[in-house]
Amino acid sequence: MDIHNYAESKRLSLRQVFDFTSSVNPLGPSNKAKNAIRKSIKFLEFTPDKEIRYLKRYICKQDRIDEDCVIFGHGSSSLLHSLLGATEPKTILLVSPVSKRYIDILSNYRINIQLFSAEERYHPQFSIDIAGLIDRLKTVDMLILPNPHDVMGTMMPAESLGLLIEATEKAGKILVIDERYMDFTPFKSSVKLAAESKNTLMIRTFSEFYALNGLPLGYGAGSRTLINKLSASLIPPQGNVLVYAAAIVSLKDKGHKTRTMKFVKEEKEYFVKKLMQIDGLRIFDTACNFLLLKIERQIPDLASLFIKYHIVIDEYSSESAGTYLKVPLKRHKSNARFIKTLKNILKTYCQKTVDSNTAQHI
Repeated sequence: MDIHNYAESKRLSLRQVFDFTSSVNPLGPSNKAKNAIRKSIKFLEFTPDKEIRYLKRYICKQDRIDEDCVIFGHGSSSLLHSLLGATEPKTILLVSPVSKRYIDILSNYRINIQLFSAEERYHPQFSIDIAGLIDRLKTVDMLILPNPHDVMGTMMPAESLGLLIEATEKAGKILVIDERYMDFTPFKSSVKLAAESKNTLMIRTFSEFYALNGLPLGYGAGSRTLINKLSASLIPPQGNVLVYAAAIVSLKDKGHKTRTMKFVKEEKEYFVKKLMQIDGLRIFDTACNFLLLKIERQIPDLASLFIKYHIVIDEYSSESAGTYLKVPLKRHKSNARFIKTLKNILKTYCQKTVDSNTAQHI
């Protein structure tokens, strides 16, 4: 559900709607980034630098890759759209469960989507069977792999990722590694592996961890050949002076990263402690800024039950029965409201079930 449409329909401000479908950093943008935006207003009269040279140089220096292996776009989704237009894959493999973001993007193309399940039967905390995933490459043109996974939070080990990149190279397939949540983890990016490969594109965004969602900017890293092909389908300019200034300052602000990681750790501990007091839940921790919950029973129209409290949720169905909820961490007050609401919904539903069963036996 679009929170703008919902807020307008209920005559609410956006701040009165609790959007638990968005995983943007709950602390918001860096204060230094905000200050950089204010200072950059005086440059609005100038045409943006299409080369985005200062930001590109900083990223390439940090990741030790060549500048012609990096490309910028109007968010990571824009880069994915351009790649699909440039390569025209007929069949794409996605690791299930699949987020609404990918469904929305791929619905614009006549592409056959194959799913590779990574549900609980493989591992209590979810894991991706790398051998099985590699075996499926022969039936597709492209594999899109969020790493960390954007629903399960699963991180593919560096060794497995290397094997996957090698396998896609040999099979002549295209591998897209989406690292939109990587900055929330202590793990290293695969950017250098992607830049040194032939058919792998790593994409990142400034929207989630750096909370620049209102100024969309993303970048990709890959081989010169792949970047050149992608560049031909992008429409410049791809950003503006405000987001360029905010992006580079955000990358440099190590204090904001430290504060974010501390906040996420503390709120996650609070969240897990409270959720453990609710019956009928299974809690999956992740390396990211969200939890994955499994409600052991099927509850029809769960999203509709939450929306009565002005809470928008991210809900997924399970092949093994039950419902999954991806729950991004918010400010403490919002987190507490979500927990209270979930508890009330489950309690009410259980009571209705008991009453119904009792009535049937009378």
